[in-house]
Amino acid sequence: MARIYQVLGSVCLALGWVVMINLAGCSHTVNKAHPAVMDESTKDVAKIYFIRSDIRHSGATERPVQVLADDIPLVNLDKGTYALVYMNPGDKVISVKSHTQSGAEEKVVEVDETKLFHFKKGRSYYILLKAFYRGYRWGTSYRPKAIDHAVALRKAGPLHPTGDARHQPLRIQ
Repeated sequence: MARIYQVLGSVCLALGWVVMINLAGCSHTVNKAHPAVMDESTKDVAKIYFIRSDIRHSGATERPVQVLADDIPLVNLDKGTYALVYMNPGDKVISVKSHTQSGAEEKVVEVDETKLFHFKKGRSYYILLKAFYRGYRWGTSYRPKAIDHAVALRKAGPLHPTGDARHQPLRIQ
């Protein structure tokens, strides 16, 4: 009987670690070495929330997406997560690389969408990675779209904050 409790205890411990790793958001990464990424304590930063709210999509579009700033990888986001990145202000070209299935063969291909943003110091920005169906031959991509705080709150409601967003989740101001 003691052996059964020992095995059950080991199984519970292992499951606890799996749950804790998943809740910690280990599958997302922020590139802290990116030249635009700043420390939170720096006064002249812009706070940018990247929100991936596509919880209903499946297939290749479920894979993590990669957000780039000025063609340098910035953050990877899983389905149903959002992240906070502190960046130096100024013009930034934000690109989102993702995977999709396209054509009759449903080949998995990489696609990207790009947009120019201007960030000012001391302000918060909310960028929705909006799933966009490009047609049967081209599949789905994610377009970066600026949204206001109220929309960001609605979109981020059922999502999991990751990284710095766990310490500063989206809240009513």
